[in-house]
Amino acid sequence: MELNKEETRIVEGVEKYLDKKAPMGISCSVCQHRNWKIFTKIFEIPEFHSRSAMGGATRIPVISVMCTNCSNTLFFNAIKLGVVPADKKEGDLK
Repeated sequence: MELNKEETRIVEGVEKYLDKKAPMGISCSVCQHRNWKIFTKIFEIPEFHSRSAMGGATRIPVISVMCTNCSNTLFFNAIKLGVVPADKKEGDLK
């Protein structure tokens, strides 16, 4: 399946960041393999609020990267990866 422009931008941003931070590649902490699938969607991790509504909670945009051998999944901050603009304010990601 061919990636659209946004998906290509996300994958390129993650690859560039990881090449800079881990030039030898990332070894999976579970199985030690080095093959990863970069998901092309941006997810959000909301701040935890015990027994209260989630509205207005701080959210962190993340990109997930999954080990193709054991499915261990890592999350990387999408702002630090450069795929979400740093000038976006928390709660402003839609």
